[in-house]
Amino acid sequence: MIVVAVILIVIAFLSLFFDTGYLESPRIVPIVLDIILFILSLIVLVRSIILYKIGEKEMLSKKVRDLEAKVDFLTKKEKERIKFSKTMAPEDKKITNR
Repeated sequence: MIVVAVILIVIAFLSLFFDTGYLESPRIVPIVLDIILFILSLIVLVRSIILYKIGEKEMLSKKVRDLEAKVDFLTKKEKERIKFSKTMAPEDKKITNR
């Protein structure tokens, strides 16, 4: 979509060169149409950039959620490991005392 907007801007500039006299073409109507084309292409470009930034934020928030889930999983595993080691520790002492 950004490529389309850039192409539209280039076409608008070329049309303006035709309309300003660098190249021959009709007078007022093409100039007005070129200005409208230029404005529309800028709108499309801004919209594309905004949507791209929104997509980046959504992707980052998804990554953060995934990392939070991994941290929760690892803390749960660590708590289970600590609990298991506490239950196994008294038995180890009994074995070594014999």
